[in-house]
Amino acid sequence: MRALCLFTALCLLGCRSQAQVQTQPVAPTSQGTRLLPPAEEQAQARDALPEGWETVPLGDHVVPARVSWLPAEGVLAIAAEGEASMFARALPALAPDARPRLRWQWKVSRALETARLGRKSGDDAAARVLVGFAFEPDKASLFERLAYNSQARKSPFVPGTALCYVWAGHEEPGTLLSNPYNEQVRVIVVASGSEHAGNWQSVERDLLADYQEAFGEAPPALEGIALMVDSDQTGGSVEGWFRELVLE
Repeated sequence: MRALCLFTALCLLGCRSQAQVQTQPVAPTSQGTRLLPPAEEQAQARDALPEGWETVPLGDHVVPARVSWLPAEGVLAIAAEGEASMFARALPALAPDARPRLRWQWKVSRALETARLGRKSGDDAAARVLVGFAFEPDKASLFERLAYNSQARKSPFVPGTALCYVWAGHEEPGTLLSNPYNEQVRVIVVASGSEHAGNWQSVERDLLADYQEAFGEAPPALEGIALMVDSDQTGGSVEGWFRELVLE
């Protein structure tokens, strides 16, 4: 992923009241809040996003990947051939003492073995789930606050800090590193390689624990979540599918 992609999509965000994304209705269930709609029998696939989701602009030089919403399966599919796309939505407010957990299922057509997450020239991944947290203006410099005001007018997903869960090309699961373009984005490798490509994999993460390990402090409020597939750096062909995305 190129520098402008992450800078535009993930750099500095101020208070929620200035953001461009409005919180959309979500579907609470006994097991949490569903962020992608459930499967709808006999519904037709379409080249559109489910309600509440928006495209995050990644810069004029980035060719958008192809996205399809498959409502009969409750699946968001993103296909990239040297391309990149990110899609985001706001997250519902949680109680201050909540310990949120995020779970989802994903699969990929293959891993991007030539990608290197710690290098600007190789920062691609077959699938990403990004969780954004609120910007804290009292901890920010004047430049950072000004940068937020500028970026929040352009993008629906520009959190102050973010956890980025990835399906990597070769890095070991459990690897934690900073994004090479933005140290406020911490990358956590959840899956790696092509051994399980083509098969659905279930993931569940404790967001509080992950944030504390990544940043060394308790997290601010949740802001939003994004799904992404990108191969614009390595030029590979890859497809990622996402379903059963639930915040508990």
